[in-house]
Amino acid sequence: MIGSDAFFHCLSLESIEIPSGVTVLSPGLLTLCKNLSHITLHDGLLSIGTNAFSCCSRLQNVEIPDTVTEIEAFAFNDCTSLSGIVIPESVIMIGQEAFSGCTKLKSFYVEAGNPVYQAKDGLLFQNDVLVSFPGGIEGKYVIPDGTTQIISGAFAKCSKLTAVEIPASLYS
Repeated sequence: MIGSDAFFHCLSLESIEIPSGVTVLSPGLLTLCKNLSHITLHDGLLSIGTNAFSCCSRLQNVEIPDTVTEIEAFAFNDCTSLSGIVIPESVIMIGQEAFSGCTKLKSFYVEAGNPVYQAKDGLLFQNDVLVSFPGGIEGKYVIPDGTTQIISGAFAKCSKLTAVEIPASLYS
């Protein structure tokens, strides 16, 4: 086990490999490691903890192993260089604002066969519920018709968004 905040604010850390025996990335594990640009995660990992990669501003891509079932709240918060993310079919829980502030992220990809999440028009959905809007989308956006709910924080830190059209299918 690697404890919470174990590498907190390690400003010079550029890369890390998490061994296959680690099943949980503890909360805050690599928070504020602003120069972290490469991470290797192995099969066997089950959960990415709250704020695990928060504010890792040079992190561009993360390959999430097929064994991960949970991505907790704010896990990739303010990873401003993150430009791509693939949600494996194994992920059945994504916490609030897990990808907020990812200002280069323009689209989510969800592996076919995921029983809970889907990517629709690049947005992250749980059935007809909008879970997360990619922070790199610019300008006006029309939320797909048929969307019934928008979860708390789904549009958090979408600083490039200028207008949103909400469909009549939304209910309170």
